[in-house]
This record gives sequence, C-alpha cells and structure tokens, in this order.
Amino acid sequence: MPLKEGSSKEIISENIATEIKAGKSREQAVAIAMKKAGKSNQDTATRTKETTDAWNASNAHAAKDAEEHSFSLVNKEGALMKRIKAKSFNEARKEFAREYEGNYKIYDDSDGEWKAVKL
Repeated sequence: MPLKEGSSKEIISENIATEIKAGKSREQAVAIAMKKAGKSNQDTATRTKETTDAWNASNAHAAKDAEEHSFSLVNKEGALMKRIKAKSFNEARKEFAREYEGNYKIYDDSDGEWKAVKL
C-alpha cells in the first residue's frame, strides 16, 4: 500500500502503521515514515513534540498490528487447505509455502481480504 503524503502527526502515524503491517520492523517503519514526511534527519533525542506525538500515536496501531491474525489457505476449488496464526501476511505466505506449491488464495480473517498468491 502506498504511503500518504504529508508531515502531520496523523499522516506519519498512519504511514508507520502501514509499514509495520507490511512486515517492516518498528525502527524501519519509523525511518521510512519520517523520510516520507521530510523529517529523516531529526535525531531521535531531539524530536519535536509533533513527531513525538506521531510516534506515540503509532504505538496504538503497532500494538494492534503486532497481534497474531488467522490466515486461511484455500485452493482454486475453494477447499480449505490449512489455517494458521501469524503476525503478517508475508509470514503466513512463507509458512504456507513450506508445504504447498501452486496457485492459492490466502484469506486474512482480521481484515476480511482475499489475496491471490503463487506458492
């Protein structure tokens, strides 16, 4: 998902949450979001109140995203092949790829989205 343009604390917070959901570490997500906002040269110890607020707001998103989600692997006929718990879509995809090969759909129970994948 593309990151949003802007440097407000809300935009930075959303961008951090987006990157964490995409599987980036917290440190990487913050660096990417700050760079996108044009604030990448700020030292962590001297962050402005605005960026500190964005950092704190992103903690709420990160806590939700850090929870494990249920993922279901379904074949092209619609039969459930396997169900697992994982922290991210990429983690689930890797787990499924250890056992299966071919074209499948992965369903993320937490957001209700289907994603077609080739394992």
